[in-house]
Amino acid sequence: MKLFVVLFLLRLPSVAPVIHSLKVFYTSSSEVPNYPEFVADYLVDEVQIVRYDSNTRRAVPKQDWMNKITEDDTKYWEEETEILKGNEQTLKKTIEIANQLLNQTEDAGSRLIFLRYLFYFLLLLHTKIKTERVKMKLFVALFLLRLPSMAPVIHSLKYFQTSFSEVPNLPEFVAVTLVDEVQIEHYDSNTRRAVPKQDWMNKITDDDPTYWEEDTQRFKGNEQIDKGNIELLKQRFNQTEGLHFVQWMSGCEWDDETDEVNGFHQYGYDGEDFISFDLKTETWIAPRPQAFITKHKLDNNKAWTMYLKHYHTKECPDWLKKFVNYGKSSLMRKERPSVSLLQKTPSSPVICHATGFYPDRANLFWKKDDKELHEEVVRGEILPNHDGTFQMSVDLDVSSVKAEDWGRYNCVFHLAGVKEDVHTTLDKRVILSNWRSGFPTAAVVAVGLLLLAGCIIGLVLWRRNSHGFRRTNTSESSSSSEDPVVKKRTSEEQTM
Repeated sequence: MKLFVVLFLLRLPSVAPVIHSLKVFYTSSSEVPNYPEFVADYLVDEVQIVRYDSNTRRAVPKQDWMNKITEDDTKYWEEETEILKGNEQTLKKTIEIANQLLNQTEDAGSRLIFLRYLFYFLLLLHTKIKTERVKMKLFVALFLLRLPSMAPVIHSLKYFQTSFSEVPNLPEFVAVTLVDEVQIEHYDSNTRRAVPKQDWMNKITDDDPTYWEEDTQRFKGNEQIDKGNIELLKQRFNQTEGLHFVQWMSGCEWDDETDEVNGFHQYGYDGEDFISFDLKTETWIAPRPQAFITKHKLDNNKAWTMYLKHYHTKECPDWLKKFVNYGKSSLMRKERPSVSLLQKTPSSPVICHATGFYPDRANLFWKKDDKELHEEVVRGEILPNHDGTFQMSVDLDVSSVKAEDWGRYNCVFHLAGVKEDVHTTLDKRVILSNWRSGFPTAAVVAVGLLLLAGCIIGLVLWRRNSHGFRRTNTSESSSSSEDPVVKKRTSEEQTM
């Protein structure tokens, strides 16, 4: 149990949350030889699943498993085909309108291609632009239509506070602050000082000389609140002695392209949801009966509700943008990984292991020829390294792969915002293994520790959901709290 606590205290995110995506790309072109006038592509997690073009005029699956959709919707492909036929005509009209907007003709030596229908229009000049006037019109059109010069990034600011009871040789209270999953600040009940964890965080005193003193006092106050919360919750759950812990998580996310923001604010007790604030409904959600008292108090505290809404939609994003600006040279960097092929025994799967990449918006997968594999692989989660970079792995079952076919397999690493992927061909000569001489001991230890950490942390009582704690089995809602002590920068904890 102590080991679980240590792991949680250090915030070893063994199982990083997976952000899945569904993207629809419509491309319509005019006067581009040997290219369909309209193309539609559907991607799930960057994997193409549906294709339609104006030559075939049929929506077709690009992955075998997409054929399963007809089990639930027998008319899916016919209906999707008709929808895309309609969108094909719509985009043809859009090109005509855009040509009029830019006052372009065939003599201007330009061709238009529209990309990301409904979201973005990418205007590309197919041949050389002949006049500065046309260049300027193109620039204005791109600006008005919000052409994304680079992939959008969702930044995050998260505050975590954990308070323990009866845990010897560990701080009773720990607080950490993270920006884009990078720890920037630390406080615990032993040192009783808020300190920066990144060099660039020292820049904050240029704008706010009292920043660290004020944060120290805020954490000291929350430390005392949490001590009372643990004792109160022990009474509500009819508990006496033993290890118990209260967790508080608050923060926000910001899309640097759309400027959309989202906030979250929740409490956990002994590894499960206790109560959380729903920013959209401005109400408190209590999945456990013991939290009903808290819900009632918080729902009736209108001043606190108004502050939380203001904080999560205005104050928190403002601080997040400030932090991102301080650390942009570090947070916005792109680092490609070193990729290795590992194998325990000749009959074991081949592990493609990528480490040292940043940020964590990355994908690692196996391909046979030009087709991504899904059935024969086991994908691992993205894990943090001690230096702030990340690592991940994906296994390939080679038991049925013929020796002459090994060269047809490639491990591909893709990093968001980087055009060139890292390709590693399946080759017995480059595989590192502990059954073959020359296998680095450090690599064996590293892989073993990763597997051990993954197993241990998978058992931790506190599991993250989309943003927080493990859900309880109950479905009711409730909550509570005292009058807020509104501080600069982040909302304070409340007594339960």
